[in-house]
Amino acid sequence: MEDSERQQLLGEIAKRDAVIERQAAEITVLKQTVDALCRKIFGKSSEQLDAAQLELFGPPKKAPAADPADHGPAAEDPQIRGQRRGKHRAPRIPEHLPVTEQVLDPPEVLANPEQWRRIGEEVREQLDYKRGEFRRIRLVRGKYVRKGDVLAKPVIAPLPPSLQDRCIATPGLIAEIIANRFASHLPYYRQAEIFARQGVSFHRKTLCDWAALGADWLSAVYRAIQHEHWRSSYRQFDETPIDYLAPGSGKARAGYLWVSNIPGGSVFYQWRAGRDAGGVAALFGPSGPSACTIQSDGYEAYAAWARGKPHIVLSGCHAHMRRNFSMPGSRSPSSSPGSFGRSATSAGSKSSCAMPRPGPRCGSPCAPRKAA
Repeated sequence: MEDSERQQLLGEIAKRDAVIERQAAEITVLKQTVDALCRKIFGKSSEQLDAAQLELFGPPKKAPAADPADHGPAAEDPQIRGQRRGKHRAPRIPEHLPVTEQVLDPPEVLANPEQWRRIGEEVREQLDYKRGEFRRIRLVRGKYVRKGDVLAKPVIAPLPPSLQDRCIATPGLIAEIIANRFASHLPYYRQAEIFARQGVSFHRKTLCDWAALGADWLSAVYRAIQHEHWRSSYRQFDETPIDYLAPGSGKARAGYLWVSNIPGGSVFYQWRAGRDAGGVAALFGPSGPSACTIQSDGYEAYAAWARGKPHIVLSGCHAHMRRNFSMPGSRSPSSSPGSFGRSATSAGSKSSCAMPRPGPRCGSPCAPRKAA
C-alpha cells in the first residue's frame, strides 16, 4: 500500500472518530434532558425542576443584534401600570355574613338627646363566632355636637374593652379556637378547613396569633393557680411523657408534663424537656418550698430532690404499692390471703414505694415519711 493511500485511510478514520466522539457527547446531553423531563413530569414535588433549568442542556442562544435606532424600552402606559399594581384584595370580614349592629351613644347624649345634633359616626366591625355560625358585629358610635355651641368639641362613646386594638376577632371566636385546639385536639390547619367550609377563610398563622393573644390574657389565671400551689401544704405530683419536635434533630424527642394537684382544688401543669429533679424544683416558687407533704409514685427524682429538706414529707400511694404483690385469687403460690397480708405488712415497713414508671395518682397515701 502506498503512502498516499495510507494517509487517506488514516484521515478518514480520524474523521469518523471525531464524529463518534461528537455523537457520544450529544447522546449524553439527550439522556440528561430526558432524565430532567421525567423528573419534572413524574417526579415528586421535591424533585421537580423549574422549566428554566431545562435550558441548561440546550445549545446556547445567540443574543439578537441591537438595533442602532433603538433608544431603549418604551415607557409603560400609566393605565396598565395602575392595573398591575391594584390587585384585588379580599375583605378581612366576608360580606355575606349576618350582621348584628350595636349602637353606642355617649352618656351625656343619652341624658339630654334634644340638646345634641348628630354629625357623623365611626363604625368598627369584628368577627364573632357562635357554635356553628359566624356573624359580623358592627359597632356604630355616633358623633354629636351640642346645639347652639359652634365651638363645642364633638363627643363620641368610648370603645368597649377589647383584647387587642384593631383585632377583628371577638373573645368568643378566640375562645372557640383555643378550645378546639387544646380540648378537642384539632390542629390549626384543620380548623381553617372547617371555617372555610362555613364560608370564612383564615390562614393558620392567623389562628396561631389569635391563640397566642388569648394565652397572653390567660397568663394572669395561670399565675394565680401557680401561687395557689406554692402556698399549699399538701400536693400530689406526677409526670407524663409528651413528645415534642426538636428542630435540627430530625425526630421527635420525649419531654415531660409535670403535674401538681391539690385534692379537691386546682391542677397546675408545667412542661419540661427532662425528668430529673429539676422538674420537682420548678413546681415551687423562687424562694423554695415551705413545709409541704408531697404524694407521688415513688419515682427516685422526688427523693433526690427532697434530700436534705427535713420540712418536706414524701408520701407514697396505695395504687403503686399494690403493683409489687399478687392479688388474692390468682394462680401464684404466694396468692393466699395470708401471704398477701404478710406482703402488705412488710410493705408498710418500707420507707418508700419506689417504682420505675409513673402511674395514676391516688387520694389514699401510705404512711408518710420525712426526707432524709
